[in-house]
Amino acid sequence: MKMRTGVLVVASALAFAPLPARAADGHRDPIRALYRAVAALNARVSKLEGNIEAADLAGTYGLVVYGGDLSALVTNPGPPPTVVQNAQIGHLVISGTATVNVDGTGSINLVLSGFTLTQETWAVAPETFSGSETFTWTYANGVVAMALSDGSTVNLNVGPGGRLMVGVLSEFHAGSKDGETDLVILTRL
Repeated sequence: MKMRTGVLVVASALAFAPLPARAADGHRDPIRALYRAVAALNARVSKLEGNIEAADLAGTYGLVVYGGDLSALVTNPGPPPTVVQNAQIGHLVISGTATVNVDGTGSINLVLSGFTLTQETWAVAPETFSGSETFTWTYANGVVAMALSDGSTVNLNVGPGGRLMVGVLSEFHAGSKDGETDLVILTRL
């Protein structure tokens, strides 16, 4: 009789025990939901580790450029020699936004401010400019190659998940005897 009573108590407990709560939307398997969440997290971490495609780079970026330029003294050698251009040293900062489109095009809205020191007068003059620029771009092997509408190009190394791009532009213009070096930084907004 004791055995029957014990079996009856266990059977009753199992029959009347409350069932665990389940979502009403059909997600009844928490293990599958966990697998889906882990897979999504792995995909995001993979992008942070550099496994991105060109389409991942589309978006709006904050733009900062720090630059400097040098211009040589240019003279007309004919008698008598005359100065065509005094030597100059310039420093500039550009800030703005860059929009990178999926189709390989983009645009930049910018504000430039800086200073130029000119030989002979040794005066420092402020410079300001605001405007826009268009560009085309391609992505391969962690580098965005950007070609600006003025013909200059810059290669940007792409950082984690495409959220940061950094590059250096250094050009020498033999015809005008001047050169410039710019540090370009884009950060995803």
